[in-house]
Amino acid sequence: MSNKPNNKPNVIVPDKEQIQQRDSSMLLSGFIWGYLADVKGRKKIIIYGYMADGICNVLSGFSQNFETLLFFKFLSGLIVCGPYATLMAYSAEFYGASGRTKIPILVGLSVSFGCVVNAALAWLVIPQQWSIVLWDGAFVYNSWRIFLSLCGVSTLIGVCCLSFFPESPKFLMTQNRNKDALEIFKKIYSINTGLPKDNYPIYALDDVSLNNTTTEQSKCQSGTKASLKNGIRQMKPMFLNPNLLSNFNMTFIVVSNSMYMYSIIVSATSCIFVLCASVIVNFLQHKYLLFVGYGCSILCLVALIWSTSTLSTLILTCLYVGIMSKNFYILVGATVLLFPTSLRTMAVSIEMIIGRLGAMTGNLIFPVLLEYGCVAPIINLICFTLLCLLLTYFLPSTNKHAA
Repeated sequence: MSNKPNNKPNVIVPDKEQIQQRDSSMLLSGFIWGYLADVKGRKKIIIYGYMADGICNVLSGFSQNFETLLFFKFLSGLIVCGPYATLMAYSAEFYGASGRTKIPILVGLSVSFGCVVNAALAWLVIPQQWSIVLWDGAFVYNSWRIFLSLCGVSTLIGVCCLSFFPESPKFLMTQNRNKDALEIFKKIYSINTGLPKDNYPIYALDDVSLNNTTTEQSKCQSGTKASLKNGIRQMKPMFLNPNLLSNFNMTFIVVSNSMYMYSIIVSATSCIFVLCASVIVNFLQHKYLLFVGYGCSILCLVALIWSTSTLSTLILTCLYVGIMSKNFYILVGATVLLFPTSLRTMAVSIEMIIGRLGAMTGNLIFPVLLEYGCVAPIINLICFTLLCLLLTYFLPSTNKHAA
């Protein structure tokens, strides 16, 4: 074992191929995770999904070649799409309609803050000259590998905290498990008030199914053919009225390759915009917030064409990324409101699929556009953001769902 840095380190340089592999794995698993979460339960998907994702990230830090790292990142992307979309639906289902409007946005705030912490952790760990070398250099564990493992450790810590949370009572009610849901309501009441569970003013829940689709699925047999039919039946309502128009949305993921400080600044700006959105959404419905957000994003991109300094480019980039992050979580909040309980996670998963598809398309198109200069990619972003602005017109009003 040695604490000295290796003179010829075994460096693995992640490139756009690795990013595309992770996005493609998320794309492939989106429908499957959405179906499982809407039929099998929220908590199980969140706990086991994030646990597997954390283990994959820890193991990725021990990768000694590009192929191994690519495998663990693909596996991580295949897994993490499910619990992330499920968490958005799960967190909102503990609140009434009025509180549910801003809960997904607050979850997005924690994600944006996590990006700040992640960039700061990378800034702290990666530049260090830490290196553990075993077996004459056959195994190298240096600072950037330690950073990858630490990202997985933080996920596992979150899993330990989430294990104390109950299953979604609203999901249990869709499964006709009203007694179990009532026990969870009593437990929440006792924790919030400090009073005994027996003081809970509600003694029974009405035996009403919140969605017939889920009830029928729970009665079906668990064979392979039956499971496939159930999955198709689960996805069918997504493409029928009144849910069809709720699917017209688009999201963009903008990845910056700037230095750590720039990443922290951009992520912190996103936190500010998401925090402001969580307050404004109480007074202005999601559709109008999206109109304003996409309009401001287009103005930032137009101004970016004439940016001539690093400072102005950084400011405009921060504004664009922050506003688009805010737009994404507003879309998720609208999705949570518009879709019923048994379709909610599937809807968010489809939203994630569209986002990953956009990220993959961007990774393929941008290198080609850059050959024509810096203006071409910006014009491309302006066109797609304008398309988002036009598609927002088809988003149903969320006022009646938040009443």
